Amino acid sequence: MKIRCLEDVHRGCSLKANKIYEARQGQKGWYVVVDETGESYAYPPHLFEVVEDDLMNYYKNHKNEYELKFIRQSSNHQHILSIWECYFNDIMNSFKPKNSVWRGLAAIYHNKTGWYENEFWKIPYVKDALREFRSLDERELKLDGSRIVLGQICEFLERTVEVNEEVWISLK
Repeated sequence: MKIRCLEDVHRGCSLKANKIYEARQGQKGWYVVVDETGESYAYPPHLFEVVEDDLMNYYKNHKNEYELKFIRQSSNHQHILSIWECYFNDIMNSFKPKNSVWRGLAAIYHNKTGWYENEFWKIPYVKDALREFRSLDERELKLDGSRIVLGQICEFLERTVEVNEEVWISLK
């Protein structure tokens, strides 16, 4: 992704104001940048504005792409996490079969069942799905945005487990 630095950092020795840097998403929303010293460091997001990222490029090139929705219905409110299918595909493709057999949500995904067959599909075991997503190695993800989406999915499922509700997936 490309980000513009909003202010000089260390009098311009580390980062220069208005300069555009190549970056990748680091932990907790920080950006990892090769700065003016030639070294790679993590910097807080308030120092930058995003000029171009995978998501922006994705919107430009895939206007008709499907959104996948995780839906949790409480007694008086519907909670929805909408993600682009490309990020979900990247996440699901980072799962690896065990002894040549797909398990859990990865089996459903790779066999194109579940949300591919019905308008709404219930995740059978939310705790197991959460455990699966938490077990993923983020280094296997290809798109910068997938790391953020994986975190959002985990947070959504964690909340679902806390309140003991069901989650449905819809591909539209």
